[in-house]
Amino acid sequence: MSENKAQVGDDGSLVNIYESYTARNWARSLGCTLEVLKEAVNAVGPSADSVRRYLAQR
Repeated sequence: MSENKAQVGDDGSLVNIYESYTARNWARSLGCTLEVLKEAVNAVGPSADSVRRYLAQR
């Protein structure tokens, strides 16, 4: 059980880019493409608040 909970969390505070359905929902709710969402998570981590701030500054 070596799953990284920060990467696969499903509590709404973490952006999961590893399940296509969840990633599409996040991209839609944040108003960006999947590619931009993945870029954001790679840049700042999976925290939804951090991703929102990153996208707002973009």
